[in-house]
Amino acid sequence: MKKVMNLPARGTKAPKIKGLTNFQFLNPGGSEIYEVGTKIQVIWTGGTDLPQSVWVALVNIRAWTVVNLPVTVTNPINSSPGICEVTIPHNFYQAYVASGKMYPTDTFLFYITDALTTTWTYGPAFTIWSGAIDQ
Repeated sequence: MKKVMNLPARGTKAPKIKGLTNFQFLNPGGSEIYEVGTKIQVIWTGGTDLPQSVWVALVNIRAWTVVNLPVTVTNPINSSPGICEVTIPHNFYQAYVASGKMYPTDTFLFYITDALTTTWTYGPAFTIWSGAIDQ
């Protein structure tokens, strides 16, 4: 069964809840350029102090859509930081067209939420480069 992920609106932040620390991304830090085939180590802090499952999803900023199935990561108690690895597939292609010209790249971010969606955050923007496009 495919998991559908509804993203919170752009610019919104998770509410402050007693006993929870909001997530914060440590990596990627923003402005990186990754090529297809790259393994990205996603690192964060925050969430609950209890064992938790989190979902990490790759979001296309321009389209504001999740472009991969969210990765489910289970953290053991008090494991901080949380870490998972996401590989950008070699067939990943998210080009866009502007002013009649095709660009082989786009801007993305990671979204992380706990399984109950009580705390979540968006990471900083980075670029995924798909390589040259022959026209």
